[in-house]
Amino acid sequence: MKAYFLSLFESEQEINQHFTQRDLHRLLAALELSYYARGTNLDIRHPSIGFVAEGLIKEYRRAAKGRPTFMQFIEKGTTFIYHPLWYNNTYKALEPSWVLHIPIEVLSATFQSHRAVANWIEQVWQIHDAGHALPFFLRELDDPKERIQIFLSECGQYMEYLSNRELSQFMAISELQSRKIFGNLL
Repeated sequence: MKAYFLSLFESEQEINQHFTQRDLHRLLAALELSYYARGTNLDIRHPSIGFVAEGLIKEYRRAAKGRPTFMQFIEKGTTFIYHPLWYNNTYKALEPSWVLHIPIEVLSATFQSHRAVANWIEQVWQIHDAGHALPFFLRELDDPKERIQIFLSECGQYMEYLSNRELSQFMAISELQSRKIFGNLL
């Protein structure tokens, strides 16, 4: 599995030209592969860049009061940021999942002088944060039908993993409206 993760880095031609053998060994030594059974929370020890090699992850924003809010699905083949302190988020495996992860600290220390790698890490941050934008974007739309249409096009294939409460929060509609619209789908 480590070879698979390494091949992901090597496939990024802008990045792999900066690798030295020492860099590769440092990455491999820090790389971890974790298995999460369905319904378990991710418990990665360090802030990390992760890659869902298999499975499906659900990301929640924890609230000081009240219930956590659904933020996004992290699908197989997706790179994501695991940093619960910065994001105040929780990650749960919805299917049996294999996650490759490497501490951000190791990546930064290994490649701090390589601009291409720093740019790649920045892109991972931006893509992960872009996933957080959908619920905020949907809440800003005045037309509930438009919200529902956009939601279904982005997340419709995972409806079975969302509760009525999560759907109503995510789309800024009442639970009653959500039940009427999605009742027969849930």
